Amino acid sequence: MCWSRGGSRGIGAAIVRRLLDDGHRVTFTYLRDTDAAQLLTRRADRALAIRSDVADPELVDEVFATAEARLGPVTQLVNNAGVTGRLGPFSASTDAEMRAVFDVNVFGLAAYSRAATSRWVPSDTPGVIVNVGSTAAATGAPGE
Repeated sequence: MCWSRGGSRGIGAAIVRRLLDDGHRVTFTYLRDTDAAQLLTRRADRALAIRSDVADPELVDEVFATAEARLGPVTQLVNNAGVTGRLGPFSASTDAEMRAVFDVNVFGLAAYSRAATSRWVPSDTPGVIVNVGSTAAATGAPGE
């Protein structure tokens, strides 16, 4: 089964649609857009949407357990969720804003990746992790 973290809209929704079109069983998380998530799950009975905040490490095992119970073992993980925080000069950012960005973009990615590999390694199960990033990470932009 494939897993997309942050899959209800934008690039994540495109990833989910493509995986479903290719015949995969797909679980994806979303935070707010229930209508978009439900629209994707209507595409195939092989799709499962789980509302979850990827910044909350306490939810990761529960999310994986739900996905595995409904669609089987996870064999592929796409880490796609990401946030930028408030736009404006870096000097105006707060610790709370920076913490929120890191909780999703870094620690959330690490928590989901650890959860996947902790299932794969003991059983010698091959798995794939794809981390989706933004070109802004390399190029930056004034005010972003």
